[in-house]
Amino acid sequence: MNPVVGFEEWRELARPFFDVMPAGAAKWFRAQAAFTRHGPLIASNVRFGSALFDHDPKLLKVYDNEYLLFERYLAGAARGLVGDNPARIDRNSIHFMDMSRHVRTATTNAVVRGIVIPHHAIGCDPSRHAPYVALPLASPRGRLLDMALQSMLSPSVTEAEAAALADAFIGLVRRLMLNLPDHDGIDPMARAGRLRVKDHINRVLDDPDLSAERLCRIFGLSRATLYRMFAKEGGVQRYIDARRLDRCFAELHNAPATYGRIRRVAEKWGFHGAANFNRRFKSRFSFRPSDCMVDTDGAPGDAPPILVAPPVQEWMRKL
Repeated sequence: MNPVVGFEEWRELARPFFDVMPAGAAKWFRAQAAFTRHGPLIASNVRFGSALFDHDPKLLKVYDNEYLLFERYLAGAARGLVGDNPARIDRNSIHFMDMSRHVRTATTNAVVRGIVIPHHAIGCDPSRHAPYVALPLASPRGRLLDMALQSMLSPSVTEAEAAALADAFIGLVRRLMLNLPDHDGIDPMARAGRLRVKDHINRVLDDPDLSAERLCRIFGLSRATLYRMFAKEGGVQRYIDARRLDRCFAELHNAPATYGRIRRVAEKWGFHGAANFNRRFKSRFSFRPSDCMVDTDGAPGDAPPILVAPPVQEWMRKL
């Protein structure tokens, strides 16, 4: 890897991908990063302290956002949202995020290998393909993709070999990730009904009267049928609570740590009592609500301009 850098250097280097804020005091933040080009792919090998990452395509228009970010955490973990989809990332999984969506994560200290894969290279269509996919590292697909990643990033690989391995990696992703079969065991009619109920829930999450009883009346379902629809989530109320916690995360992520903000956001989404909210939030995201907010007293200002942009910044302008 390249030499260790402080927060401002890291923030500038990461600018094509994320706006970054340290989870603690900026003066103690340290990171290392190395980027290499393999045909249409950009590989990264990074190490960084705990931080908040925000990728908003509307604010990154000078860079190309039409790509998938493939990541393998060698150490550490992250929790967050890809669009409106919860993301749980650790060293036991491999995951893909569609970076044409709004991505918000909070991480621990981490060591991460990543690959930027342009949509056009694999035929990804954001209107059809999932914005976030995670695979267990121990699964056959996970092992195969991990082996391919290790081979491509091996220091002993020649430039010609790296290009060939990049083509092979693109083929693997296209076959293994964009055409994942549905193993949920639900027939198409039941799946369509579940999607209708989920869409309704997500539209009215801020309604304090949202409940299993009300959903049964609206959709003409029995309690038993509604429970079966959401058995994987532990029941419809757990699904509602989880989606409301996701909305809390979205509002608190990267927000100034001002007095009373956590309480106001929690109550807005139906959570009353600090201890109850903190426990539920930590159970879902593995960190406290205050950990995903910015300490305004210790927050850095805008990064100073760098006259010579790192090569990766130029690469990301047009994939």
